[in-house]
Amino acid sequence: MRPLSEDGEMIASLQEVMLPTKAGLQAFEVLTVRPQKEHWLLTLAGVADRAQGEAYKGKGVYVPDEWLLPLAEDEFFIHDLLGASCWNQQGERLGEIVDYFENGPQVVFQVQGEGKKEFLFPATKSILLEVDCANKRVVIEPPEGLLELND
Repeated sequence: MRPLSEDGEMIASLQEVMLPTKAGLQAFEVLTVRPQKEHWLLTLAGVADRAQGEAYKGKGVYVPDEWLLPLAEDEFFIHDLLGASCWNQQGERLGEIVDYFENGPQVVFQVQGEGKKEFLFPATKSILLEVDCANKRVVIEPPEGLLELND
């Protein structure tokens, strides 16, 4: 797994993780954990071999928020923005954040816009201006032309 957390101690001590399955998130006992370059290799009870583990490649590996380090004032958990309404600085609602993925060093959010319009934006300080997790609301300054890409 490629962690979003920088808390290596927490990762090394994992005893259980949750993985997405067709039935929803399922808990798996962690048998072994070891670092491998910028990733961590996990051996999970119920996942018999590498071929079976390939089914989870590219999927999220989840732990409860309370296991994570406390956040600084200007930090947020990426998954907390799922379902957040997305606005521009002029007060126009652009849509709702429905997914995210990593694109190298940054996170990219997918927004389902009004109607069927969909767009992506990187979570950079110049674009993602305000994050209000409590009210599930973000304000962005999209670069010129971004919202018209899928027209």
